[in-house]
Amino acid sequence: MEQVKCESNPSDQPPQYSLPHTTTTMGGTYGSSPYSPPAQYSHTTIITAPVSQQMDRSLWSSGLCACMTECSSCLLTAFCTVCFTANLATRMGESCLYGYCCAPHFASTARPYFRGKENIVGSLAGDCCIGFWCGCCNICQISRELDRRGYPKGCMC
Repeated sequence: MEQVKCESNPSDQPPQYSLPHTTTTMGGTYGSSPYSPPAQYSHTTIITAPVSQQMDRSLWSSGLCACMTECSSCLLTAFCTVCFTANLATRMGESCLYGYCCAPHFASTARPYFRGKENIVGSLAGDCCIGFWCGCCNICQISRELDRRGYPKGCMC
C-alpha cells in the first residue's frame, strides 16, 4: 500500500489546539491551566437570532357580563346551551358535533384558543376560572367578539 502525502497551505487548515496541562493524582485528573486558543487564531463567530416584535394586544370588546347588549345569545345560551355551543363551534371552524356533544369541554377550551388566536390580553388561569364558573357568560362573550371581528354568523342567529 502506497502512502500519499498531501501538502496544503497552513491558512486553509483550522488551527490545532493542544490540551491544557493536566496533573494526575490518586483522586483523578485536574487541569492546572484554563483552556485558551493559540494567539494566531482570531476568527470570531457571532450568532444572532431575530428579536420577536411586541405584537399589539387587544382587549375584549365587551365585558363578561354584558349579555344585555345582545339578548339573543343570552337567551339561547340560557335555554339551549348545546345548540348555541354547536353554532359557536361552527363559527370558529370546528365541527358542530364538537360543540353539541362536548359542550362543557368546548366552552372551557374555546376561550384560550380564541384569545390566543386573536391576541387578546388574558391568562390561562383566568380562562379556566371563567370557563368553569361563568360558562354561559363566557360563550356569550366569545360570540359577541366573533361578531365584532367579522366572523360568519353560523347556522343560528
